[in-house]
Amino acid sequence: MDPGAVERVKSALGWRKNVVVFLHPNIGDVVNLTAVFRWMRQLCPESRLVAVTSELAAPIARACPHVSDVWIRPEGILERMLFVFRLREAKFDLSLHCQGQNTMLRLACQAGVPVRIGVYGTKHRSQLDLGVEWQDGEVEQPETVGRLLAALGADTSDRSPEFTVPKACQLRAAELVQQGSLAFMVGASDPAKQWPLDRFFELREGLSEPVVWIGGPNERAMLEPSRPEGDLSGQLSLLETAAVLQRCSVLVTNDSGPMHLAGAVGTPVVALFGPTSCERFRPPGQGHVLIQGTCKCAVRDLDQCQGHCLNSITVEQVREALRSRAQIR
Repeated sequence: MDPGAVERVKSALGWRKNVVVFLHPNIGDVVNLTAVFRWMRQLCPESRLVAVTSELAAPIARACPHVSDVWIRPEGILERMLFVFRLREAKFDLSLHCQGQNTMLRLACQAGVPVRIGVYGTKHRSQLDLGVEWQDGEVEQPETVGRLLAALGADTSDRSPEFTVPKACQLRAAELVQQGSLAFMVGASDPAKQWPLDRFFELREGLSEPVVWIGGPNERAMLEPSRPEGDLSGQLSLLETAAVLQRCSVLVTNDSGPMHLAGAVGTPVVALFGPTSCERFRPPGQGHVLIQGTCKCAVRDLDQCQGHCLNSITVEQVREALRSRAQIR
């Protein structure tokens, strides 16, 4: 980072009263980035902090105590034009771009946000007053953004997510799930990140413990033909899912949003990684078992992966990992 740019932004932070934070649209990224609002609150204690993310991930941002308001990111051309007007009318003093999202940075520029900081994307690098790039060995994205905000004076040593699971969600989870159950998440944001479904079923057959199956409509469709006992997929809100995971002893999951959700509420995970890196995208918290598949496409590239990575992970490997995390037979 340019020391001069750091000093210029630091000098401006004291009077920044209206801040917009652009988050990723994915659930897992927003879970991890709730820590950013705690750090920003240190730097701008009196500021209004507005989060911008997808409708899907918005409940997590709304549950973060440091967030003043949540806006839904625009998708279409007309929506983006209207969004620029909305940004301009809000008169934001500073924008923080937590991922290299070229479109969101361009909208902030068009709206005239005077100070823009964040993670560099592939375009518009000159439009950031202060930027950082992801470095090898960092957990994306909290460690990268944390390095940026630490340079501005925030204490970013605590990277734990921060959001509140409502009592109503906890009560519903208590009605649905036995304390100490196992949880299975069979889906992911990309089919190439999914362990074969039949292996989840094979793993389930060898367990005597109660199992709940979580996820959204996509997981519901995947499980529809078999409808296993304990299937809650497609029936829970995002924060209800967090409450269910709080009651579980461990989650077996692909690299997915619920993987990060479980880590955030203190539930250990056995996570299966193929074309993505278990170190770069590891869940928050401790006590997890991360299993990285191996094969010729181990460059960790979703575009090149043909499924061999996850096929290399056996049911016995996952069963052994479960035994190390939970008292199962």
